[in-house]
Amino acid sequence: MSNPKSPETEKPSPEVEGASPILPKWNCDLVEDGVQLDALSVGDTFLLSCKGDYQERMTENLKIEFADEKDQYKVHILEFVRSDEQNLDLKVTSYKTGVHKDLKFVLRDGENGFQVAGVTFEVKSILKQENGPPQRMWASMIPVSLPVWIYVVLGLIAVVLLQRAYSFFKKRGQRRRMLEELQAHQLATTPYNHFTRQLRQMNRSLSLDGRPIAELIKELDLQFRMYLVRRFQVPAHLWSSTQTLRAIKGDHKLVYSTVEAQLRRCLVEFDRVPTGDSDRVKEKDFE
Repeated sequence: MSNPKSPETEKPSPEVEGASPILPKWNCDLVEDGVQLDALSVGDTFLLSCKGDYQERMTENLKIEFADEKDQYKVHILEFVRSDEQNLDLKVTSYKTGVHKDLKFVLRDGENGFQVAGVTFEVKSILKQENGPPQRMWASMIPVSLPVWIYVVLGLIAVVLLQRAYSFFKKRGQRRRMLEELQAHQLATTPYNHFTRQLRQMNRSLSLDGRPIAELIKELDLQFRMYLVRRFQVPAHLWSSTQTLRAIKGDHKLVYSTVEAQLRRCLVEFDRVPTGDSDRVKEKDFE
């Protein structure tokens, strides 16, 4: 009979390249943060204070990982409080009710992290309160962990929408009142004839009365805008030149395409004249 071969010495299996290292276990305790631990309700905050063996300091980019998806939001990180090589403090909350017994999870910052040995606590529902002091409700339900800039952006959007709505209804009311006034004070002449008559009267005032040029330019601006009111039925005497041009363009596209250049030039000239300083206004400005 042939001698049996001696068994070969077993070699350790090589480590799999890229495999995640086994994380150390740290012990974590729950610490009160304004609410007693035996009276926690959904959204109340408390501190998670962890200690363990020496390792690299954790940063604010750490995440919480659960082995079971059903445990999600049993512990939710709100704020990074403190960290060193052997300690980590976090402000946390819970969005799930019930008794969470020996809850295990991992706190990880990239490849650096540790396993939580297990924590036990109870979260009561805010909808089923028995005799006792009232608890904070809606304020604690707000997910304060969202970045502040999200609330800022939403607030700015709301302000812009409110301003646009206010401007829309304000202009609508101004136009309605203007139409009512035009109906109540109808003129026998056309808007153009009435405007030219006003111009002749102002021209006589310039040569005879010696009125200040600034005053005449201001009156000319008003008369021209009143002509636009009667001709195009837009409250040009209340709106800026830009708003007036936009309204005429929207309501009278065919006419606007013909007179746009002249109309825009007139309004721009009125806006450029320094009517507030009579010393700077010359007769050529009126011309």
